[in-house]
Amino acid sequence: VGDGITASGTGATKTITVSGTSTGGQVTIEKNSFTATASQQNFAITSAPDSVNNLQIYLDGVYQSKSNYSFSGNTVTINSGTGVSVGTKVEIIHLKVTNARVELNSYTGNGSTLTFAVQSTIQNENNVQVYIDGVYQFKDTYSTSGTNLTFGSGNAPPSGSIVELIHIVPTNAENDLANYNVALINSNTNAQKDYL
Repeated sequence: VGDGITASGTGATKTITVSGTSTGGQVTIEKNSFTATASQQNFAITSAPDSVNNLQIYLDGVYQSKSNYSFSGNTVTINSGTGVSVGTKVEIIHLKVTNARVELNSYTGNGSTLTFAVQSTIQNENNVQVYIDGVYQFKDTYSTSGTNLTFGSGNAPPSGSIVELIHIVPTNAENDLANYNVALINSNTNAQKDYL
């Protein structure tokens, strides 16, 4: 699959493990597939997600912005009030993470900005997925460095477009941040314990 990445599982459930010297985490991917009935809004998935950030939804193969759906327990509601057209193929991907969390970074393109700052350091390009107006962006259209994602020349997101960056952040890597201010932490060992 890639350096430090392994995959296992069959059928609708796949497990991807990301490992490394200072990072690591496991993501179990649950795929839930449906064919919508007339104006269907609610879809029961295998297990309840921790956050809307842990879900990816596709209608007839088109990625849906997170503002188009919500969840309660293991019930996902899509297009509240109007539902989904009859016969639509609905695929709900649930990213169940262990020793990691799923972070959503959202932006609006202006046609010229190439670099977007993210909340957490990107340890590996394989830990991110980028969408512009719901269209998946291939990894050769951008690069990552630290907390920045930069699109290549000529690939700036169009003006008014919605850019979503989904980042799987291994929590072991976040523990490295505990050393950001050694003097402060050493003077208050409880602060270090609380952080870890």
